Amino acid sequence: MGSGMSFKYSVFVSGYIGLNFGDDFFIDPNHECVEAVQLIGLPKDERDEISQIDVSFYLKHLKENQSMSDVRPQVEDLLMLILDYLSFEHGLQIQEVKTEGISLSARFGMIHHFTEEDKSKMEQEISQVKFEPYKRLYRAAMRNKDDVARFMFLYSLLYQVLDVSAQWKIDEYIRSESCKRWYREEEDMQSTRYPTNSDKKETIYTWLRNQVGHTQSNSQIKSVAGIIQVKVNELSCILKQAINEHS
Repeated sequence: MGSGMSFKYSVFVSGYIGLNFGDDFFIDPNHECVEAVQLIGLPKDERDEISQIDVSFYLKHLKENQSMSDVRPQVEDLLMLILDYLSFEHGLQIQEVKTEGISLSARFGMIHHFTEEDKSKMEQEISQVKFEPYKRLYRAAMRNKDDVARFMFLYSLLYQVLDVSAQWKIDEYIRSESCKRWYREEEDMQSTRYPTNSDKKETIYTWLRNQVGHTQSNSQIKSVAGIIQVKVNELSCILKQAINEHS
């Protein structure tokens, strides 16, 4: 294939249940230096919670006076785009990137079997070789192992993506048609900042954010951690929807 030269990176995944790319999963990235990218999900080691995804980049023939080290930065930029894509589309939580050998720690919380449609979508988006800042920030948010920290980071990104400066604007978006899959009016909570005004209701997401972010005496920080653990994935979906609509 191509020049016969390649770079190989190992993605280590903790809490991994299953990511099935199928046999001979290659994508054509339409890239200046890379002819094809192969992804292989290796079986879970039952002795621990570490599994692995190998990502191999097969290079085109190098130009005259061009070395492997010359093209490595471009390959690693493409790797970052692939990781952005997997994080944004499929919930991959990247924890660490090492420069030597590029070992990546991550968590993956679902079983996903890649269909031909998934493969085509991935190939098309990766082929654009376009850095999207909000998707990179989304991946940074998802790397937080702590549910509360991840929730707060995701919520803060909503301000940037929606380009608003007030929480009621965020709640307005969450209550909109765009988020009807996740928003439930019966979950609205009385604002702790306006406890006697029944008209001051917050979405559960904003209420949780304020329970953590505010230090007033009626905050319930300790008791909301369990709710955040349930709601953080919904908030990540709301943020993804906002990014898709506004970027």
